[in-house]
Amino acid sequence: MGKRSTILRTITIVAIFVLIGLDPSGPSHISYATVHPPSLAAEGAILMDGDTGQVLYEKNAHKTFYPASITKLMTALVASKYLNPSDTITFSRNAVLSIEFGSSHIGMREGETISVEAAMHGLLMSSANDVANGIAEKTSGSIEDFAKAMTAEAKALGALNSNFVNPHGLQNEDQYTTAYDMGLIMKEIIKNQFLVDIMGKTLYEIPPTNKVDEVRYLAQGHKMINERKDVNIYREDVIAGKTGYTTSSGHTLVTVSKRDGRTLIAVTLKTNAANLYSDTNKLFDYGYEAFEAVELEPSDYIQTLPIMKDGVVIGKADLSMLEPVRMFLKSGHSKEDITLETVLPEALTEEASMNQEAGKLIISIGEEAIGEWPLEITELEYDDIGNESVEENIEKKELEMIEVIKFIILIATVTIVVKTSTFGKFH
Repeated sequence: MGKRSTILRTITIVAIFVLIGLDPSGPSHISYATVHPPSLAAEGAILMDGDTGQVLYEKNAHKTFYPASITKLMTALVASKYLNPSDTITFSRNAVLSIEFGSSHIGMREGETISVEAAMHGLLMSSANDVANGIAEKTSGSIEDFAKAMTAEAKALGALNSNFVNPHGLQNEDQYTTAYDMGLIMKEIIKNQFLVDIMGKTLYEIPPTNKVDEVRYLAQGHKMINERKDVNIYREDVIAGKTGYTTSSGHTLVTVSKRDGRTLIAVTLKTNAANLYSDTNKLFDYGYEAFEAVELEPSDYIQTLPIMKDGVVIGKADLSMLEPVRMFLKSGHSKEDITLETVLPEALTEEASMNQEAGKLIISIGEEAIGEWPLEITELEYDDIGNESVEENIEKKELEMIEVIKFIILIATVTIVVKTSTFGKFH
């Protein structure tokens, strides 16, 4: 901050009741459901809050697995950053014919052209591998370059244990991900309403093209979204998701539920067909029943830092979060389990300004870090006395410097006079 280096300090605050205005000696208003964490068949799984990224449940969440077709979520995310729905894709021979025989496709032909919007429906609803290739080539020029972009984008989101070498998810030992990483990827995807709307559809029609005279009918493959697939599995609160399967990966599934103002993301990796949807149901039921929200308002947490100039305090600045922070407590946890850590400089300089980010707040529940939130300057107040002290100090230093200069001039003058007198005496 400013021109001088600052020393970061960490302040740990355990008494959350001070922040939310509750008396620690009084009864808590939070009631906890006695719901135990689910037992899952999936080898890897996570339940994540879709707004904050808080992990509500995990099982081998950071262990790598083969993703299969949930890879296409990453494909859609990357492509959506560079392509417009109205753009068109003309499919190359490589895009159409390089996919594994018998794998999912919608029968695209070499030289056939469709819109990006239609392609995205084929990708996310019908899990079409030929479409994934076409999208990759349209976006990056080649499948290889697109896969590099997928990996780079994943790492930028914090999905550090994922690697992609193709856009469709067909088996490759060098293509892998984790439940946590897929949760982060889906958390980013649901910010894009265009993609959410596609995944929420049950039917879609691709009109005739330059190569095909008939309409292509696409159906949503995720049974929690498509009631026609299985009325017993369908969930009204599920708004988006993607299925996946290869022999090596087993069944994989990413699903988003939205209910009562909350958004939950469930990921299950390497499970079997019998438990594919039941595992996800268990996760959502656990998330909605076992957790209750606690919200911190910006006014609940304010930090004050001094503003200094030339070693003198000239004012102060208040820092706080800009928006409320919501987190969830589960059975067995109390308010005292919430820990706040602030990372702040010791002081601010005179260059401090309103809305400047000047620190961060790290929130944890127990030993689990929920996330980091920036602390920004919300109020600045300058001390007139402090300012006068600084000005007086500067003026004093200037006067002292003038006196020093005068003394140097005086010494120089005397030296010249003495030398002149001596020169005249000998000559």
